[in-house]
Amino acid sequence: MAFDLLIKMQPSRNRRKEGEVFVIQPLKDIFFFGKVIRTKISIKDPIMNGGHLVYIFNETSCDMEPPEHLNPNNLIISPQIINDQGWTKGYFKTVGVQKVTGEECKVDY
Repeated sequence: MAFDLLIKMQPSRNRRKEGEVFVIQPLKDIFFFGKVIRTKISIKDPIMNGGHLVYIFNETSCDMEPPEHLNPNNLIISPQIINDQGWTKGYFKTVGVQKVTGEECKVDY
């Protein structure tokens, strides 16, 4: 993910949780929402092994208040397996937790 295109917020070293909703900010007062679907993904790539499956939704807001429902059929990019750098560098900010739905678990990644 190209962090240089995002506005920095507050860094965090907290552990990721399934259902964690976060924002990324590409422009001042414009936020996209993301959600951690699974944590500790086991894959053959040693760099990404133990990473997190996240969705970035094609839904914007002028504030960080997450919508009640994030539609997994409305993603701005394909599902991604990422590490914690978005949070530790301050480009992702956690804004809530929502249950991971069955519909979200069915998306092919």
